[in-house]
Amino acid sequence: MMWISLACVRAPQPEVPEDLAEASEQVIFESVEDIGSHVYNATVVREEFHQDDKLSSHVETVEIIWSDWDNFSYRRIVDKTETLNVRVVSGTPFKKSRAGLWAKKRDAEPYRIQMSHAWNVWEQNTKPFQAAMIKRPTELEAIESRDTQIYILELGPLADSDGSKFRPKSLDGKVWVDKKTAVRLKAEVKGSLSTSHGTKTMELNLERSKIGHALTLNPPTILPKEKE
Repeated sequence: MMWISLACVRAPQPEVPEDLAEASEQVIFESVEDIGSHVYNATVVREEFHQDDKLSSHVETVEIIWSDWDNFSYRRIVDKTETLNVRVVSGTPFKKSRAGLWAKKRDAEPYRIQMSHAWNVWEQNTKPFQAAMIKRPTELEAIESRDTQIYILELGPLADSDGSKFRPKSLDGKVWVDKKTAVRLKAEVKGSLSTSHGTKTMELNLERSKIGHALTLNPPTILPKEKE
């Protein structure tokens, strides 16, 4: 089963280099596992403008409670509508329907894969800025007894247009990077992109909390077993 490759057999993890800023961009979920149990919350606000007129506005939230591959929950909310709510307890998966009813599922593996692919809200939203993003190290700060390096984010010189329809216009914020694992423990970022029709803006806030705490996940109240 693929679960074995995800949860039990882990490739050797490279040592975190001194350049934490660069290492933080290479973090995968197996690296996040190294900080232990924790709660992850990320919210991103995206807006689109044509001149001064707001064309659209969307808020997306991702919530993860993580103990191990057999005990975690993953929830996604878009514009106040819950689009996904999955809970795995002692290896048994449960999924909440759009009608608000929980059902026991046969196999947790699809949800392990889904969560391991979709957790990285940072990468999904900062990718258009990466080529011009500058991270300037400032002070150190402890977050729940873990040493972090704080970086100030700025927009550096832009390369010649590569034909992309989105071009970085502004970027500022801060990111707190765990010195031991290079995992981002906190971030506050705002950025904007020029488009052929106007401007797109993005505001991202993420935080990991209750790091190393004993987190209890209980099976929900469910209906009779539902087929996948």
